[in-house]
Amino acid sequence: MTGAENLDDVVAVAEDHDLVEKLSGRPICDRCLGRLFGKVSTGLDNLSRGRAIRESLGIEKGTECWLCEGLFDEIEKFSKLVDKEMEKAEFETFLIGSRIDPEVENREESLWAELNLQQFEAAKSEINREVGKILEAKPGLEVNFENPDVVAVIDTMFDHVEFNINPIFVYGRYKKSARDIPQTTWQCLSCWGKGCEKCNNTGREFATSVEEIIGTPLLEETESEGFSFHGAGREDVDVRMLGNGRPFVLQLSRPKKRTTDFEKVQSKINESKVVEVTSLQPSNRQKIIEIKGARYPKSYKAIVEFASPVQEQKLKEVVRSFHSKEVAQQTPQRVVRRRADKVRKRKILGFQASLREDKTAELLIKAEAGTYIKELVDGDEGRTKPSLAGSLGVDCRVKFLDVIEIHDEVGSDGEEL
Repeated sequence: MTGAENLDDVVAVAEDHDLVEKLSGRPICDRCLGRLFGKVSTGLDNLSRGRAIRESLGIEKGTECWLCEGLFDEIEKFSKLVDKEMEKAEFETFLIGSRIDPEVENREESLWAELNLQQFEAAKSEINREVGKILEAKPGLEVNFENPDVVAVIDTMFDHVEFNINPIFVYGRYKKSARDIPQTTWQCLSCWGKGCEKCNNTGREFATSVEEIIGTPLLEETESEGFSFHGAGREDVDVRMLGNGRPFVLQLSRPKKRTTDFEKVQSKINESKVVEVTSLQPSNRQKIIEIKGARYPKSYKAIVEFASPVQEQKLKEVVRSFHSKEVAQQTPQRVVRRRADKVRKRKILGFQASLREDKTAELLIKAEAGTYIKELVDGDEGRTKPSLAGSLGVDCRVKFLDVIEIHDEVGSDGEEL
């Protein structure tokens, strides 16, 4: 269908609404006249629709539009306001929104009802589209309705633009070789971040964290205002994260730069010598949901000390009895203040042991996500059943613990112990 045929369809629909009589005394501009039938036929702009309707029906045109009061004469101005705000950030995709005078909205809604219209287009939709078309003509810019880099909302009453920069997301995996660094920042337990003698007025329980070591270089690289860290679970402060590394997503808020030199940032992070990252790459919000909800089995290496000598044969027999066994773990005493006190059942997928001395052994354990390994070993005063200590009849404790593999579909070979 040609453009002329489309306009004929618009005029035909308009003829059924007695516009000449009902708009008498209420002059209306071509854009607003076209908007009354904005969803009749495709491939047309409202200006063309309005002109065709006016010429065919002989509708009078006044000096100022009763409906929009000249709002659409300012589209070029609005586009320049947005363009100025867009200089604040690097981006490729954008979306335009707008707020208009409530009186204009009330008038157009009343007119739609009076004329019994069904295929109209709201004023703000016209503004959003027309400003978007002007800006999209600039090289490298594209409108994106689903996930834009930036969103500009025009307040047409006050000539103000609310410029929202959407966050960027970076996926990676981290290894932690130190035993005194938490995954995320801990406030001082004595002053709760206010600063006191115990924390040397830092407000922190620990000097740094995995979150800060990874996040700070990315914050600087992207010139963001802040960041938040999302890991696929977490290890205790005194537990090393080795092997294939733990998946994480870093969310960076209001970045001025969206192009990131991941190789440079990765090298800078790894200079810390205590945290090593791999596989840094662009990600999205959905990845956070994915890794936070994942239940990856994990493999551990533990160095265990016994209260009294243990025979290697008995140790191996007890360890074999745990393979594929389900253990019941009541929330450990060490974390019960911040987690619900309930019994969780977890399956032990693999368990090996080798005696180093008569009071020391190395354990290799593979378990379902959420298994408390330290309590699996020491029993936590009977809160974990069965436990290694209970089955051996000897008190024991974990001296050192390492996560040596996270068995996810990307970063793990999936092999049993």
